[in-house]
Amino acid sequence: MPSGGSLGQAARGWAWRWRFVILAVGLAMALTGAGRATPVAASPPPDLDASGAYAFLAFCRAAREGHPWSEAAIRSLAVSAPYRAMIAHHASLDSTVTPEAFVAMLLALRNGRPYPGPTGRLMRIHATYKAALSELPQLEARLAAICSADVVAGALARAQAHLPPGTPLPTQVWLLADGFTRAYSEGKVVVVDLLQTSRASSLESQLAHELHLAGTAALLPPTCPDPQLGLALDTLASMVQEGAATAWINGWRAAPSRSDGEQVAGFMRAVLASKLAPEETESWFSGLIDDGRDGGGPLYRLGNALVVELTERYGQAWVRARLSDPVALLRAWQGTAGDGPFEEVLALLENGRDRCPEWLTSKR
Repeated sequence: MPSGGSLGQAARGWAWRWRFVILAVGLAMALTGAGRATPVAASPPPDLDASGAYAFLAFCRAAREGHPWSEAAIRSLAVSAPYRAMIAHHASLDSTVTPEAFVAMLLALRNGRPYPGPTGRLMRIHATYKAALSELPQLEARLAAICSADVVAGALARAQAHLPPGTPLPTQVWLLADGFTRAYSEGKVVVVDLLQTSRASSLESQLAHELHLAGTAALLPPTCPDPQLGLALDTLASMVQEGAATAWINGWRAAPSRSDGEQVAGFMRAVLASKLAPEETESWFSGLIDDGRDGGGPLYRLGNALVVELTERYGQAWVRARLSDPVALLRAWQGTAGDGPFEEVLALLENGRDRCPEWLTSKR
């Protein structure tokens, strides 16, 4: 097992990576009006920028018509703002994803050759891009239909209906060809994959989900500086935020097992006890967010159940007012569940009150 210092640095790095990818930070930290600071004025509606999608389809059209792009043109695509965000997202989960590796993958695609790696993530994107070459007319029609529909306004309205008034939201939506992840947030931008969006209505639903996640992330206190405690709190925050988005935006009702609760609580206990090496942390967390079942992994199912149960018991307004205080929501849910798996987690979090008071001192 690594030393406490090296593990702490790794955990801190993972917590920051995760918050950028899953919790969509980089937004100004606004706090709710229910016991915290008054929210700032609402953000203007996000703009839909489809330049990344148009550029990828132009690359595909040129390849099909026998006048493929030059390497210089491919490199220009890789450094464009939409694809810089895409590369940053994947690099946060796989350090072998770099701009140079992305260019090498596109060159292999242009030349009709397999992409040999080293990253499996880019190998999967290469396979998705290759399939897109044969679906170019359908993709062009899909892009035209999406751009002619006012999907952003509808998604914004759905997200704002389930957030405290004045919650800041991303100001830009980039539609591009990701080929791996359907939708995610990078700072003040939401990224949506054209290749995994079948129609405008599905894009609106995906976008509303991501906007809601970004909004709830903006309500959180500043990141806890303690590595282990911060990662545990980020885990809990993600559980609550995905639960709210899946329950209120998507209307999903999960059926978590007892094992789901034990896996998530066990991960948080191990993190708080500094018992995990960096590779164990990433592997365990990856299993929490995706275990191959529909709707996501144990973290999603448990968060959904938490929000659904508390909403039924206290009403959505009560839960919505506490989105900035995931620890308070966990305490409330634990109280309804009796002797649940998070009793020890809450006690361990309480022990760290002096290290992260903004997260652990409820002001309700």
